[in-house]
Amino acid sequence: MFTKLFTPVVASLAGLSSLIGVATARPFQAVPESLVARDTAMAVLSPMTNWGGIGADPNAELYDYDVFYWSNGNVVANLTCSGGKNHKMLNVARMGDNVQALDCSNPGELTMTFKDNGAKESAKEDWKWVEEKKAHTMVLVVDGGECGGPDGRKQYAISSINYDSSNPTATFCSKPTAWDDFVEDYTLRVKSGAFDEDDKSLAKRIGGSGSISIANDFSKNLFSQDFGGVTLSVDCAHCATTGSIDFDFQIGLFDGLTGSIVARNGLGASVGLGVTASGELTSPVDIASIRLLNLPLTPISIAGVATFGPEINVDAVAGLSAVSGQVSADFGVAMVIPDGTTLRVGGDSDAINPQFNKIGPTISASVQVTASLGPVVTFDIAATVFGKGLVAGLGLAAPKLDATLTASASSAGGVCGNSNAIAGVELDVNVGVELNIFGGFGSAADQPNAKNIFTTSTPIFDDCLVLTTGNNQGNINGNDGIRPKVGSVTYSDGSQSDLFNSGANSDDTPINPLSDTQDIRTITIDSNTGLASCAILSAFDATLGCVGNFLFNVDAGTSADVPSDLAKSVLCMRCPNVV
Repeated sequence: MFTKLFTPVVASLAGLSSLIGVATARPFQAVPESLVARDTAMAVLSPMTNWGGIGADPNAELYDYDVFYWSNGNVVANLTCSGGKNHKMLNVARMGDNVQALDCSNPGELTMTFKDNGAKESAKEDWKWVEEKKAHTMVLVVDGGECGGPDGRKQYAISSINYDSSNPTATFCSKPTAWDDFVEDYTLRVKSGAFDEDDKSLAKRIGGSGSISIANDFSKNLFSQDFGGVTLSVDCAHCATTGSIDFDFQIGLFDGLTGSIVARNGLGASVGLGVTASGELTSPVDIASIRLLNLPLTPISIAGVATFGPEINVDAVAGLSAVSGQVSADFGVAMVIPDGTTLRVGGDSDAINPQFNKIGPTISASVQVTASLGPVVTFDIAATVFGKGLVAGLGLAAPKLDATLTASASSAGGVCGNSNAIAGVELDVNVGVELNIFGGFGSAADQPNAKNIFTTSTPIFDDCLVLTTGNNQGNINGNDGIRPKVGSVTYSDGSQSDLFNSGANSDDTPINPLSDTQDIRTITIDSNTGLASCAILSAFDATLGCVGNFLFNVDAGTSADVPSDLAKSVLCMRCPNVV
């Protein structure tokens, strides 16, 4: 059901591409996987002895196949099994009050006391088959008491029976036997809640819904480094799985695994991309697959029959292909599958109509950022039934974010269609979803019989966000006497030479200042990083200033140093706390 979304991933961070013009790749360590408390306590399903009123009409007939139930109050299981032509079964519970006692204190023997000789004689007639051939074996299934064993249900292989002529007792020549010693065909069904809604007695005894909660928060930092004048941090923010599932699986020796998972309580996932950066990223950063969460859920055991181990894994990949400026951004999306949606193994699933809800955005500056984040959530239930491994699961590659933030600024206003807006950012975010289901004999890594259920890509954000407004008039102080928050300046070294390729890192002479020569105190070019630093000082407080990233060539729309370009332009933006 959950494809490892669909590839098993390794909790490690691969080498990063070169940054800030450095040609060699730099290996960085991934943020280590969070330690998650393991829920190792086994949920043992106990035998349901008198399910459906069994024993109310006592009989001692031998069955070619029989049905046995287990439950722990939330999960119920039944095993329908047969032992082949030389085995017949008898669940002692079917004999009701015809059986008064069982004694298994003598090794190799089991003595049954009937309520009277009539009950004994009736059983003797039903059990003639055992004596007909030496190969014939009766499997006696006993619940509870000393003979039921530590797990509450125990099987005995009966090869012969001695009846007491004067007392209502019979002594079996017996030895304990395991289910897989005699079962030749079986169907095991495991389900949350009751098997049938109209089975009132069974539903009442089972009780709770049995839904498995997959809700977990796995928000964490993916990458944080300072290098070459650039500070970069990438977070998986608001990252969580939500809701729970109901399940109903049927496993057959020859039919394999079929079943269903039903979405409950807002099943889904949310993911947010948090980026904090200062500097100019000239080469992409690829953060390889990181294991964010490995959470084994409470395992389930049916003694001697099967074990089930539910588990949630979350892995993520992220990347930044462009950052220009100083920015803190946080935005994302939550996806929810409507309650009641049924996903099926070995059958057709319901139509998937996920609901998407925006998270944020919060963006601190008008800069250029291109980024992606893709979590892979896998829920699987690995099972062992009579020694054979099976798995069923869901793989949810969602929500995968592909985001572009584009700076937008104008000292004349009009940014984002707002006449007073002088700085903003255009945010375009697409979300991708892929949902797979798998199930069958094998391991989770094999993803047997994997089937894609749903794939989509849809725009979530297509917004222009106003960051700064003001009553500014071109490149002069505003009418309100407060310094403009954005402005443009053209600068050179006084000649037509290409200053930035000459390796210069000295101050330049401003030609077109925002207001006057005192407004822009310095423009410093760092030839090593290709960044310009512009100090904008307030007439009201000379200690406040702003350092930002700027376009070397506005016409070309690039921050790169273009050889032989003549004029360089800088977009200076005030920090929010500068007055």
